[in-house]
Amino acid sequence: MEVLEIEPLKDKKLQVVLVAREYDEKWMFHPTKKSPFKSFSREYCDFVSGVVAKYEPSVVTEELGNRSMKEFMKSDRLVKYMKKNKIMVLPVDIPDAARAYIESTITPKLEVLDTITKEVNSILTKNPERADEQDVQNMIAWGQYLEDEICREEKYVGTTVREGWMVSGILDNARKHNGKKVTCVHICDLQHFEGLTKLFKEVGADVEAIAIEKKVAQPADANYMADVLKPLNITIKPIKGGKGGSEKEYVLYMLDTDEQASPFDINMAIDAGFDHIIPYASMTPDKVTRLVQDMIFSRGHNGVKYTSIFVGGQDMAMADAIVDKIKETMFPPFQASVVVDPRGANTTAAALVAKVIDAMRSVEIGDVIGRKVVVLGGTGPVGSTAAVILAKEGCDVVAVETDSSSDQEMTEINVGRIANANGVTLQARHLGKTTDVKDLIADADVVLSTAKPGVQIVPKSIVNTLAPIKIMADINAVPPAGIEGVEARHDKVEIAPGIYGIGSLAIGALKYNVEMKLLRNARRVGDTGIYDSMAAIEVAKELLGPAKKVTITSNGAIPA
Repeated sequence: MEVLEIEPLKDKKLQVVLVAREYDEKWMFHPTKKSPFKSFSREYCDFVSGVVAKYEPSVVTEELGNRSMKEFMKSDRLVKYMKKNKIMVLPVDIPDAARAYIESTITPKLEVLDTITKEVNSILTKNPERADEQDVQNMIAWGQYLEDEICREEKYVGTTVREGWMVSGILDNARKHNGKKVTCVHICDLQHFEGLTKLFKEVGADVEAIAIEKKVAQPADANYMADVLKPLNITIKPIKGGKGGSEKEYVLYMLDTDEQASPFDINMAIDAGFDHIIPYASMTPDKVTRLVQDMIFSRGHNGVKYTSIFVGGQDMAMADAIVDKIKETMFPPFQASVVVDPRGANTTAAALVAKVIDAMRSVEIGDVIGRKVVVLGGTGPVGSTAAVILAKEGCDVVAVETDSSSDQEMTEINVGRIANANGVTLQARHLGKTTDVKDLIADADVVLSTAKPGVQIVPKSIVNTLAPIKIMADINAVPPAGIEGVEARHDKVEIAPGIYGIGSLAIGALKYNVEMKLLRNARRVGDTGIYDSMAAIEVAKELLGPAKKVTITSNGAIPA
């Protein structure tokens, strides 16, 4: 069976224009007898021709649906109409082999349902009073379950699975065309607009959707065939500002521990596709239960599928407590997706760790397991999160407190609390006057600077004395750098012999993409995931892909 793979185009930009079909044709595993009314009108074909003339696409595609290839080529009026204008329309949909495989998994359920249906009908036909008997009730309950299960599977395949194959087919056709820009006009049911738009945006394509409005002016008295056969006036025109068939609008509630919700996160949510973002500031755990109940119950079990929650703010401990309260409040089917990113700490830490892991493999240090990592500023939001992620990755992590107002005892208490809360082991060190930073980082494989901005912790004089090979990463974008020599733009650049630096811009670019991906994942219909730091690191790794080997040049290190 062919495997579905959706890969972005290389060296090409794809523009997709989605055009709604004139009629909807429900997709089914076992389609009923074909309706004679499922045919495109002349007016619709003229409308599509106008769209094609406007966009001058490289390729025109159409959803195949329940039809065979023979039916598509011989009976599709639009295909024949466009062919006269020397425009080829190509079908894209789930392949027969994939469809047959999926269908084979549902056939046993259909057979069991058929057996139960016949048995129940037989019993109730002979003796209706047996309806209350336990055996009959059990069969009815089992039949109801199977009907619902089959309906769900058919709906999932008919939308989500087929949409993936449509996108794959369009990308395959786009690869066959030369040029830096490829435009595709795709004709499909309105119900696919939302899913296709999401998938295309994930592979970097631009999408424009054209819903249509069809008006038929029929005779005043259509009681007799003679009147019905009178000429009809059919008008087809695009609908501007349509929602693409979505049942509900996407709502994101932002629970922020600070006095003001972050504009950064609000803008990210808008760009991720949420229709409404409602911020709640100065949030505390005691306010959560009532708010979340109102969020999930007011939209019903179908509407909650379009509802998400974002937890932010400077107070990491309070944010964690808020998340715990959210989890306590929700239950199936009243569950919303939750993104946890207090002041960007989770996504920044995930991006930082992912860049470090990528760099270690690139310069052939190897895997992170068993490596010593020193986190300067390891009790702060980003530092503590990065320390926990790295500990879970199998590293030997030293969390270093750089605040001079603290001491070793207080540092051990704070680091211990962080370690216990996350089920990891962390070493605690306080960088005081009697502690030399050189001694702390001399034998480390990785050094991370996550302390307060504008404070230099590791001067260049120490960097130059370190033994290779090391990775040094700095999230500080405010001069001076936390690690002297690591510039914001650096990405695996050799800052001293065998010492490779990663700067704030390289980390920040990935952090942005991680947060965007998490928000888009949370926005998926029916998603109930909790997107925390561990979800963020998985997304960060996925976005980076396989590590690229670093080649040393006279200007530093660049990916080969």
